[in-house]
Amino acid sequence: MLMLAYLEETKRAVLEKFEKEINAFAGADAEGIVERKKLHYSDTVASGIVSVAADYHSDLIVMSMKGRHTVMEQLLGSITTDTIALSLMPVLVIPEGSQYRPVRKIAYATNFEAGEAVAFAKLKAWKERFGAEVEIVHVTMGRPVDRERRKAAEGFLSTEFGEVVVIDHPSVADGLEAYLQGSKADLLAFFKPQRSF
Repeated sequence: MLMLAYLEETKRAVLEKFEKEINAFAGADAEGIVERKKLHYSDTVASGIVSVAADYHSDLIVMSMKGRHTVMEQLLGSITTDTIALSLMPVLVIPEGSQYRPVRKIAYATNFEAGEAVAFAKLKAWKERFGAEVEIVHVTMGRPVDRERRKAAEGFLSTEFGEVVVIDHPSVADGLEAYLQGSKADLLAFFKPQRSF
């Protein structure tokens, strides 16, 4: 009985802290941001996020980015990286300290992976929703581009989004960072294939 009371008090405190943080973040607009609050217990934070998003039939998971570890985590963050790996729905990652601005240009980083047609369809919908320009970017890391995959992808991409920007850089993360420094992209999108291992 004592353990149940402790869990209930912990739940109340966590939800109260969450509400204070949302109110501090959103100010007067906080009322419409959170429709439902749920404390969810899970093995990992990422699996909990994906599970709750699926329970609510969400269209998109929105996360912040902070902290840097591996190359992928340098771009995103460890919980964010894990959530992307587990999620079957799009994940929007917002860098810590970002200020909102309208999305006028979307950069899509591609490796011409099988299965990207699904991502391209979603990208087209986002392009239309925001009225944004889309630029397709590929970092080669000094290796020749798989011509067959690229040719198949470019046929579709050029009709929908224009030319593909090819960047030769030894690191995908650094190549994309260099591209973004010179680009006026407001949003970077990419496809994360589901792996079975």
